Amino acid sequence: PLLSPAQRTQEELLLLGTAARTRAEFETLAQAFKAAPQATRVNLLTTLRRSNANAFVYLVQDELKTRGLYKGALSGLLTSDTIRAVTALCDAGPSGDRCRKGPLSGDAARLIAVRVATGA
Repeated sequence: PLLSPAQRTQEELLLLGTAARTRAEFETLAQAFKAAPQATRVNLLTTLRRSNANAFVYLVQDELKTRGLYKGALSGLLTSDTIRAVTALCDAGPSGDRCRKGPLSGDAARLIAVRVATGA
């Protein structure tokens, strides 16, 4: 095989995430994301920030809702409620100042991806 099982999973998730546009597609992506290995989750989030920001935001919203940090609707939209929840996530650990540049900036997105994917 050309790809290992982990690589195949990552590529399948990336295709699913890049193509996701509807709430149902975001929900399907979120379920697959939760079942993926941690390293795959980090890589997927980091890549989705550039290829489908709405999918990135949806996955972040879903995790923040699970943690009780986000009370809004799962929409994939970067709303003020989403930004407040992301700020709370960032401020909960070291390097929170990276998020001040905006949740979709490179440094912030990487920090958010690691925290969401690892449960930190």
